[in-house]
Amino acid sequence: METGHVARRLYDVAARQAALRITQVSLDAGGHTLFAPEPVIPLRHEVVDSDEEFHALVRDCAGRRFGQDGGPLWTATVVERPGPAGGRRRTLCGVFDHHVADGRSLDLFRAELTDALGSPSGPSTAGSYVDWLRWQHEQFPMGARGRVTPASEFWRRYLDGSAPEWAPGFRFRTDEPLGKSYCRIRRKLFLSSEMLRRSAARSRVTPFILYLAAVASAISRHAEAEDVTVRTMTLGRPAPFLTTYGWMSSLVPVRVKGPGLADPVRAVPLAAAGWRQVLMWQATPREYLRQLFADGTGTTVAEQPTVDLNFNPFPHAPRPTDSAPGTESCETVAKELPRMLLCMELEADDHFSLICMFPVERFPVADVRAFLDDLLAALAALLAGVE
Repeated sequence: METGHVARRLYDVAARQAALRITQVSLDAGGHTLFAPEPVIPLRHEVVDSDEEFHALVRDCAGRRFGQDGGPLWTATVVERPGPAGGRRRTLCGVFDHHVADGRSLDLFRAELTDALGSPSGPSTAGSYVDWLRWQHEQFPMGARGRVTPASEFWRRYLDGSAPEWAPGFRFRTDEPLGKSYCRIRRKLFLSSEMLRRSAARSRVTPFILYLAAVASAISRHAEAEDVTVRTMTLGRPAPFLTTYGWMSSLVPVRVKGPGLADPVRAVPLAAAGWRQVLMWQATPREYLRQLFADGTGTTVAEQPTVDLNFNPFPHAPRPTDSAPGTESCETVAKELPRMLLCMELEADDHFSLICMFPVERFPVADVRAFLDDLLAALAALLAGVE
C-alpha cells in the first residue's frame, strides 16, 4: 500500500471516528473533551537501511508523549526498509494517546487498514465516541458526590466489608518514597493459547476467568486470606459501541471470596461469580470510583499499593527480546509506577508470558518472586491433564 493510499484511508477512518479528532481532554470541573471539526492526518514517511534501525525507530515512536496543544493525539508513520530479494517493504507504525484508543480500537484500526472490515458503503451505524461520552456521563456522573445512582448502589454493596488492602500479606515498604523506576520480571510460560482454551472449556469458563482464579488463589495462599480484591482492565463496551474508536476500557475492582480460595480449582467458580457481578458495570471510570469512596468508606478503591491485572489473548508481533518457554528476564525501567501490574499476554509464537511490574519500594523482590511461584503453581493445577 503506497503512502498516498494510506493517507486517504486514514482520512476516511478519522472522518468516521470522532475519537481520532480529539485534541484535548481534561478531568477538571467535571471533565471536557475537545474535537477538531475536520480530520488532520499526522502521517510521516521514514526510510531506514536495516531492521536494527527499524526497531530503534519503533521504540522512539512508542515513547512518544502527546501534548494537548490543539493537534491530534495520535501519529502514523510509514517506515520503508529493505525487504527480501533486494526489494523494499513498508510498515505502518501507529501511536495513540490513551484518550484516543484502547485495545479494541487498535484491533479495529488494524482491520480497517488491512481491508479486513471491507470498505464502508455508507455512514457508520456504530455509536459515535461523542455518544459514548454522553452515555458514560449519564451513568457515572462526576462532580455529584452523594448522588445515589444504580452504579453507586452496586459498588457500595459489592465492596462492602472488603479488605482495606488489595493484596494483604505483602510486606509493603510504605514508609519509603517511590523511586523513579520499577522492576519488570517476565516469565515465558509453557502455555499455549490452545491449552488455555481447552482448560477453560473443561471448567466451562472463559480463559480470563482461569487467569483471575489463579491470581486470586495465589494471593490467598500468599496472604492467608479468603477475600481478595484486585483490579482488572476491561473492554467496557455496550453493544452500540463495539466498532467505535476511543478509550472505553476501564480498570475496575473484582472481588473473589469464599472458603477454599487458596485451592485453584475451588477458586474458579468463586472468580466466575465475582466477575459476573461486575460485567454490567465494567465501564465504570476509575475517577467515578475514586469520587464515590472519597468519604473514607470502601477503602478497597483508595489510591495505595495495589495489584492490577491485564489479560491480552491477542498475539503480539515478534520482538527482538522474544525468548523460549521456561526462561525469565528481569530489568529496571526508568519510570515511576505506584502499584503492581500483572499482565498475561500472548506472544507471536502462541505461548503466553507472565509479566510483573512493581516498585521495589513497595514490593520486596523476594516476596514478588515467591508470589509468582505461587501463581504459576496455581496455573499448573488448573491445566493439569491438558496438553
